Amino acid sequence: MNRSTTARIDRELLDEAFRAYLAAGAVTVPLRIELWESRDLTLGQLRLMLLIDYASGLPLGELAQQMRVSPATITGITDRLVRRGFIERQSHPSDRRIVRVVLTQEGAEAVHDISRTGNRLLARVFRQMGERELRTYITALTAFAEAAAAVVAGE
Repeated sequence: MNRSTTARIDRELLDEAFRAYLAAGAVTVPLRIELWESRDLTLGQLRLMLLIDYASGLPLGELAQQMRVSPATITGITDRLVRRGFIERQSHPSDRRIVRVVLTQEGAEAVHDISRTGNRLLARVFRQMGERELRTYITALTAFAEAAAAVVAGE
């Protein structure tokens, strides 16, 4: 989508889009927060654990970059998760300056439990929507993700 197309979207339509986005979040975000709070995790801690689950063994510096936080912030989050037994640090075999983190068994169980519970909830919501609305949702959310990536890349 180019700037002239973007500029043609009127304020009323943008306001309606904002309201729809916030309304969806108002229902789903508290439920998601409950899931990670049930494990006494902050959003940052859960994000890090999900990233480690997805790409285990990344160096701390790369994790900080992917999360868009400072090295000091990633160190603090990591320290708390290590103390809680959810992750562990591992030195690189050939370069001890490189520290990687991996989920412990307890951390993996927490991530998978939160994901399973969240996915079951989403599946119920998606079934409630019906096939036609779900296909429309998929198309819209895919377009949203692509537009968001383009905006972020243009920062």
